[in-house]
Amino acid sequence: MLTAPLRLAKYLNKEDAMKETTPEGTLYIGSGVIAKGRMMVPAAATVNGTVEGELTAQTLRVMNSGVVNGIATAEDIIVAGRMDQSATATRLLVIESTGVMHGQIACGELEIRKGGELHGKIEMLTNKR
Repeated sequence: MLTAPLRLAKYLNKEDAMKETTPEGTLYIGSGVIAKGRMMVPAAATVNGTVEGELTAQTLRVMNSGVVNGIATAEDIIVAGRMDQSATATRLLVIESTGVMHGQIACGELEIRKGGELHGKIEMLTNKR
């Protein structure tokens, strides 16, 4: 039988291994996880669970089982799951065939795959000359 310190050491090694494989500045919300509040992510954010609140990232990926309910801002947003309330993609917004978006949307470019849904007000961000 392992002693408590040895059992904990086993988990610490997994954490160290995860640090080596997870790029710095990224966020991953796993399936079944509910994250609430304000999140500032310097690189990529991937959502398989649920985010309630405000999420800012360089790139945001909402996977098939992912839900973002709140205010999302990123350079690029890819939606295969569901987003509600407000989203701003300063460069590109892609709604995959399984993606559903509701609310206020602003984006530089918009791509909607066959089957993807967009419900709400859309503002196209353009360079004003």
